[in-house]
Amino acid sequence: MTIQNDSRVSLAYEIRLGGNDGEILDLATVDDPFDFVVGHQDVFPAIEEAVMGRKQGDSFEELVDAERAFGEHDPKLVRPFPKTAFGEDAKLVVGESYTCETEEGLPLSFKVQSIEGDDVLVDLNHPLAGKTLMVKVSILKVY
Repeated sequence: MTIQNDSRVSLAYEIRLGGNDGEILDLATVDDPFDFVVGHQDVFPAIEEAVMGRKQGDSFEELVDAERAFGEHDPKLVRPFPKTAFGEDAKLVVGESYTCETEEGLPLSFKVQSIEGDDVLVDLNHPLAGKTLMVKVSILKVY
């Protein structure tokens, strides 16, 4: 069966930072595969594009540039917030990443860049924004 939109796919994969010798960021094995439905935004777009038209048993590797992975680092997403925006009891640490909830109840991740006076400079970019990834994939099953 050829993979198309709405195909349910089971993958084993390895995602590394940079190239073949980069740090392993994520791993799904034959014994603990990653299952997703193509076209439902369950995985970043480069993986969905790469599996389209392939079949069970296919394997491939691809160097995915930042634009196609998690996007380029956007300096507009690095901005100051008042300390009061994080609540009275917030104990923020420079260099640490946190997740909070927006007013709409959606999760929002950020990294603290600096704390100066009553201002906290945060980076709202995805942690892998601006990074190239090496993706190795084996298509285990197509439903």
